[in-house]
Amino acid sequence: LERGLALAPGALPLRVNKARALRMLERDDEALTILLDCLRDDPEAPGVENLVGNIFMDRGELDRAEEHFRNALAVEPNSTGALLSKGLLAERRGRIAEALESYQQVAEIDPDSSEAFSNIGNLFRAQALQLRSAGDREAATVMFQRAEAAYEDGLAADPDFIGTYNNLALLYQDTGRHEEAMALYRRALERDPDNAVVHNNLGSLYFTAGLLDDARLHFERAIAEDTGYAAAYNTLGAVLGRLGRSDDELESYRKAVDLDPDYADGHHNLGLALARRGDLPGAEKALRRAIELQGDYLSALATLGDLYLRQGRPGEAIPLFQRALEVNPSLFGIRNQLAEALLATGDRQEGIAEFRRSLEMQPEQPGVEQRLSELED
Repeated sequence: LERGLALAPGALPLRVNKARALRMLERDDEALTILLDCLRDDPEAPGVENLVGNIFMDRGELDRAEEHFRNALAVEPNSTGALLSKGLLAERRGRIAEALESYQQVAEIDPDSSEAFSNIGNLFRAQALQLRSAGDREAATVMFQRAEAAYEDGLAADPDFIGTYNNLALLYQDTGRHEEAMALYRRALERDPDNAVVHNNLGSLYFTAGLLDDARLHFERAIAEDTGYAAAYNTLGAVLGRLGRSDDELESYRKAVDLDPDYADGHHNLGLALARRGDLPGAEKALRRAIELQGDYLSALATLGDLYLRQGRPGEAIPLFQRALEVNPSLFGIRNQLAEALLATGDRQEGIAEFRRSLEMQPEQPGVEQRLSELED
């Protein structure tokens, strides 16, 4: 491209394609400069507004992104690329109905767009998970069925679009159809043997099934294909821990958080591993970081609270247990720990009250009944 531009510096297609290449090299600032110059020379240059909008969307500058997607569609109302981008932006902003409308428009314009059907399926699947979490299992089932139908349409539209295989397999996992999920991941790998995401997801499924060596092989393959894949290092660490390779487990978690310092799951797992090895300061630091990144991280809150309680720091444990119970008030075990922490700080009345609340939730707790009996004598 640069050789071509040396011969024809003003050639718009060469300039746009150079910007595309720079974007693939994660040199977005350089790409944006070129693309904005292209728009000054030709405000209706095909596809350029959409490219600019995507750079701004990746940066989190959503208002500027929306303006450029709007410009793109004003120039070319049936641009499937701009409509897909508009839908993704609407999702980012929580405007689900608008996102769905954009994806459906793409599917009508281009019935072979597996990406559009996959995105539609993702919206329905997310709604299904929310409904199930809220306890409305009947409505969740309907949404799961809609999602599955959209993914199936996507596979029919383009049997080689790996994203649809991956998303449908995740839905099968959501609905307890693990054998079907495994089969679908294998079909995806037949088409794209080097796909790191599919190897990681299949590895996670093997891990859940207790097939640890199979899981390890797929996580290692995911890392071989994408050396910057923090989630794969994290899940590999979990497998290595189960296999008794604690040093390798720790190294894998550390690699995950080195690659992605904002990866809450990686910090959480690192904290657990360090606690098991007796490195309590290291565990505390990792767990605190997980909570900083995700304030409602239930396991990190409970684990750090327990760590403080066992270290004789009940005053620091109390707010962590309280926050965990705000996330899920039904966890009577954490309520028992909160009771012990309160008692350790001298708050006998509230400690007893928490034990009683725990017994109201789960009456058959002989240990708690015995503890209350001792406290009330």
